[in-house]
Amino acid sequence: MLWLLSALPFVLISTLVFRDDDDDDDTTTDTSGEVGEPPLSTGVDDDLDLTEGDDRFDASSGDDFVRGLGGNDFIEGSSGNDALSGGDGNDTLLGEGGRDLLEGGPDDDLLDGGINDDSLLGGTGDDLLDGGDGADSIKGNDGNDSIRGENGDDTLQGGLGEDDLRGGDGDDIVEGGANDDVVRGNDGNDTVLGLEGNDTLEGGAGADVLDGGPGTDQLTGGADSDTFIISIDRGAGEPVPENTATITDFATEGAEEDLLELFLGPEDDALDLSVAEDGDDALLTLGEGAEAVTIARIVDGAVKGFSLANVVTIAEDAVPATAA
Repeated sequence: MLWLLSALPFVLISTLVFRDDDDDDDTTTDTSGEVGEPPLSTGVDDDLDLTEGDDRFDASSGDDFVRGLGGNDFIEGSSGNDALSGGDGNDTLLGEGGRDLLEGGPDDDLLDGGINDDSLLGGTGDDLLDGGDGADSIKGNDGNDSIRGENGDDTLQGGLGEDDLRGGDGDDIVEGGANDDVVRGNDGNDTVLGLEGNDTLEGGAGADVLDGGPGTDQLTGGADSDTFIISIDRGAGEPVPENTATITDFATEGAEEDLLELFLGPEDDALDLSVAEDGDDALLTLGEGAEAVTIARIVDGAVKGFSLANVVTIAEDAVPATAA
């Protein structure tokens, strides 16, 4: 992806390995920063360690296993099902064709799956992860990561750090993590999950399910009929958590009418659920009098006529599938 490649700083490559049309590999080495020459591709199924320097390696058309070790490496797969590992350094791993496994490391890496169904693992740095075509599985792990599913029905997980995730085309599952994340489904019927932290969720086009999880979240469904989920999770004797979800575009009627599903635990079944007005907004509150807690703000909800008819209350025993 051009936008990903342009985001990387220029890296001086000390060792290059090329494949010619005659399948003979030629090696060009800059000895000014040499720490040992990387092995050559055999042209079949390679299982190779590169060097501790800044290496470039173009894999063969077989099913290759290539490990970058140290240095800022550029490792490119081919048409086979490749497993590429960058190791230390700011690495670039390109899967190209095949069903590939790409794994970053402790630094800031760029991983691009390419064509087919790939698995990408970020590591502990601030990584750029792009699945490309196919139904990809991508996990950022630690660090502030940028994760893109692109085409296909993808599963994206941010992990730790403040991550930016976008599902792309297809019916995606896009999941933030423990911190304040931006989580977007884009096109398709997506499941968009914030988990912990104060998250920003966007469904995009399609019939999406959005669940911010704990924290003060902002939810935007986008086009089509969407489902917003709010779960009240507290123990016996604990107060209702004052985490307010703000829903920016709730449609109360018409072809794109939305739904709010409220999951309540046994401690909350007897509490009053009501709708109050705050200017143009509607406030969904739980509890009575001074103990009432706002659990959702519906932007322009008072103008649009938001009411309890737009809310479905579900016993906490029926845990939403998105919470798994």
